[in-house]
Amino acid sequence: MSTRTLAIVLGSLVALLALYGIVRLVDSRGAPASDGATALADVLAEVDPGGVSSMEITGGAVPITLQRGSTGWTANGFAADTVAVRQLIEALTDVSVGALVSSNPGNHDRLGVAGANARQLQVTGEGGAQVTIAVGRPAPGGGTYVRLPSSDQVFLLSSGLRIAAELGGGLGRWRDRTLAQVDTAQVSRIAIERDGSWTELVRTDGGWTVEGRPTTVLPVRDLLGGLVNLVAMDFAPDSVSLAATRRVVALGAQGDTLAAIEMGGPSDVGRVPARARGVEETFQLTNFDADRVTPTRAAITGSG
Repeated sequence: MSTRTLAIVLGSLVALLALYGIVRLVDSRGAPASDGATALADVLAEVDPGGVSSMEITGGAVPITLQRGSTGWTANGFAADTVAVRQLIEALTDVSVGALVSSNPGNHDRLGVAGANARQLQVTGEGGAQVTIAVGRPAPGGGTYVRLPSSDQVFLLSSGLRIAAELGGGLGRWRDRTLAQVDTAQVSRIAIERDGSWTELVRTDGGWTVEGRPTTVLPVRDLLGGLVNLVAMDFAPDSVSLAATRRVVALGAQGDTLAAIEMGGPSDVGRVPARARGVEETFQLTNFDADRVTPTRAAITGSG
């Protein structure tokens, strides 16, 4: 085959491939959504992010009711994690219905939209209108398998968050786990106890000091950053007892307590039991967060 003939053949092949791509693109753009996908999209479109009054999650070990009240959201009567609630509402309102995955009920268990792994989410608006979807497993490539309870069709729901992961946690996932929220500009003193020894930090015009000497900048900066919004990873099981070996107390200029937290030693799985003053529940902090808000004296003074 001559060079000229080969060039003609290759050119024709490229043109055919380009034409095929254009046809596929036009076809995909012009393909109408199925009735099932349209029905699911219509149901989700009814969720008004500003008008949600309650959400019920069933199918787990404990049914969970998220309720909007005059003072904020609650989870089964407890103060709720408002960030988690907001993220769930956003995940339901910023979505797109993707491909039909299956219309065979025999696949429902495998996809998690029926059986022991299924979660059912019912959203109620202020006017009483309700939206209910069955939420299955996270898809390997992203998104979540969902279906309407009245339909066998399972679709891939794309969202900024994996809705299945959001619903998979227990009650602790939805309860407020805040140990401290401090405006650190108002902090004038911090007292830290570790193993019976106290270290007091005092804010001066020249910066933070311990016994009149300047502190190391980074540990104190991390300490203050940790107190801005200290959120536990979970609630401690009833079997966990807290024998305090560490404490941190942040005080304002008038001696008012801005935060007071006591902690025990780390568990075998690297979680530190912690409790805020005035709160009955015992939480679990990560080792990182516990160490961040109770740095050693050596780290603070730079003597280690």
